[in-house]
Amino acid sequence: MGRPRLRGEGGRGSPRFMEMVVNVPKSLTIAAALHPEVSEALDAAQRDAVAEIRSWLGQHSVTRVGSRGKQEVVPIEQLETVAVSHKTSRAGDPHRHIHFQIGTRVWAAGRWRGLYTAALFRQQGAIRALGTAVIAAHPQLAAVLDAHGLTLDPVTGEVAELVPWNAVMSKRGQQVARNLAKFEADWEAAHPGQEPGPVVRARLHAKAWDHERPSKKPSVLGSEAGWLRELQEAGYTPDLPRAAVQPLRTLDELAVQQVASRALDRCAAAASAWTVHEVQEQVARIVTEAGVRATREELRAFISITTRLAADDCLSILPPDAPRLDHVAHLTTLHVVAVETELRDRLAARATRPAHGATPRVPEPGLDADQARAAAALASTRPLVVVEGAAGAGKTTMLGAAIRAAGQEGRSVRVVTPTKKAADVAAVELGVPTDSVAALVYDHGFRWNADGVWTRLAVGDTDPVTGATYRGPAKENRLAAAERVVVDEAGMLDQDTALALLTVADEAGATLALVGDRAQLPAAGRGGVLDSGRARPPRLLADEPAPLRGPRLRAAHPRPARRPRPGRAVRPAPCARSRAAPRGRRGAARRGRRRADRRSRDHCSDQRRGARAERPDPRGPGARGRGRRRPHHRRRGRPEHRRRRPDPDPPQRLGGGRGEPADLDSPACQRRRQPMGARRREPAQAAAHRASARRVRGRARAPGLRRAFRQELENPRLTGGFLLVTPAGFEPALPP
Repeated sequence: MGRPRLRGEGGRGSPRFMEMVVNVPKSLTIAAALHPEVSEALDAAQRDAVAEIRSWLGQHSVTRVGSRGKQEVVPIEQLETVAVSHKTSRAGDPHRHIHFQIGTRVWAAGRWRGLYTAALFRQQGAIRALGTAVIAAHPQLAAVLDAHGLTLDPVTGEVAELVPWNAVMSKRGQQVARNLAKFEADWEAAHPGQEPGPVVRARLHAKAWDHERPSKKPSVLGSEAGWLRELQEAGYTPDLPRAAVQPLRTLDELAVQQVASRALDRCAAAASAWTVHEVQEQVARIVTEAGVRATREELRAFISITTRLAADDCLSILPPDAPRLDHVAHLTTLHVVAVETELRDRLAARATRPAHGATPRVPEPGLDADQARAAAALASTRPLVVVEGAAGAGKTTMLGAAIRAAGQEGRSVRVVTPTKKAADVAAVELGVPTDSVAALVYDHGFRWNADGVWTRLAVGDTDPVTGATYRGPAKENRLAAAERVVVDEAGMLDQDTALALLTVADEAGATLALVGDRAQLPAAGRGGVLDSGRARPPRLLADEPAPLRGPRLRAAHPRPARRPRPGRAVRPAPCARSRAAPRGRRGAARRGRRRADRRSRDHCSDQRRGARAERPDPRGPGARGRGRRRPHHRRRGRPEHRRRRPDPDPPQRLGGGRGEPADLDSPACQRRRQPMGARRREPAQAAAHRASARRVRGRARAPGLRRAFRQELENPRLTGGFLLVTPAGFEPALPP
């Protein structure tokens, strides 16, 4: 969608247009290359899709009017778009796609303004779904394909008979896949034992697309004969058997309320809050999957009515007086709120439940103090333990030590992961049987459909997936009382799966441990499970405040009130904002004038001091300087209210050098101090060690240390250490 706007004179560096690509399924492109009639029908369908997208953008595009801080979002009045149709890929294969370019200068409120590109970025899913729906439901295209013995699958948009030859005509895709596999292998070799996060994966994907990227081919190559030879060599014949697909339907056969309900179910399965455009995207996809044949005008009316009906059934998380903008994610449902509330309640109940038994020791020499503490917590009988560690911190090593320590105490540990791939990796690294969380809860009767709706079977019910009678979980998947269930890579766990796992664990009396890192891959659906688990337990790092060693932290005390002199009014002291150093170009000029004034005053003072030194003192030689200093001899530029006074409370050291822990309830910790602005992720203690008071013209200005320290604990910046969260009363035994 282009690049962000840059500051510059005359909008230099701002994007001239925004672009999105609407691709046609590969098998439909192959059909257009084989049959000229199909190509003409596909061109007509693409033109209709472009016209519908242009009409939709004219109705939903917005811009901002007003000065910064007082801007209002208003609809546009005029918009310019360009559609460029391509028939081949960079590798020379058949690939129909449209480059839809949108000008960023729009007419609104009586003048040309900049398009609100942030809103357009959130609309691109709805735009692509609308274009796909128009092409898939095009009556002329479906009729021409049927005349040539081909069938358009409404669910996938592919020509069912030509799908086996998609790989033959996808040389560019195969090249990107090879590049990506090579770059991922190189990254894993350079970072052993680490998992790439979302930012790293995005960079690897971009690098794979850009590496050895072929140049653009002409729009007309005349390569249809060469494509046909490649297909025939791969086994293609004109007389292909017809594929069976679901029968066609009309819009009258679709229930508006049912489509709206399914769209909300899909939105709720993906996020906790969504926009109106995301609802429309899901409505358009459901209509496409239903196999509807209709014109673009009929599709537009049906999708618009269903979207508004679904939006009216949602709740808004915005304040009552806040504007409801279509591109702002403020919609949710009661189901989402109920699931999150139940999940938090179950975690809170586990956090406050007492544990039974002593904490085992983990005397393995390869663990540091943090790893030993985390392993001891995992091997204990606490109902809930949350351990978060950055990539490369040694979570796998710690988890293996915890499993061995629990085995020595006679307690079993079951390791599960959010995905099957992660379970296979954990099984190799830990040497114990592992499985996915979905497989465990599925065996306990939980089912979910394509829309993300979860249900649970009782013993004796008919399984809607297999049609067999549900007999309960298998013996190897039944949880035992006091069994420790460890969820590795818990940052990828979604709320619905986590609630199902908690239900199964509560029924069996098993304990739960969440191990992961929120900075790595997010959940596929509604995430935040690791955050909810960390928010429940009240203590961290072995239930003791971290000792703060190092710099002296000076408190910022309020200035004492001045005593009024007899017969003189007290002038109020200027606020801290007026004394703060100005910023920017104007601030630089102001600071320069202040320096010039000070130099001028100093020069005048030097001249006066020199003149006074030349005058003879009536008290005699050597008497100068012995008299009482008069008020008008005080240094200029330093009024009474800005003179430095001795602090009523001297600087204090938080946390002694011998390792005494700091008391967060002490008065020194409750005063205002400098925030911990470390840019890289570090343990809470390291960030607190570098806290120091900042002075601005003789007065400390900074947020409270107590608040900053707690914020650091709630949002830790980790490098190699662990943040261990356990319920109150837990005291792990460290190795001697």
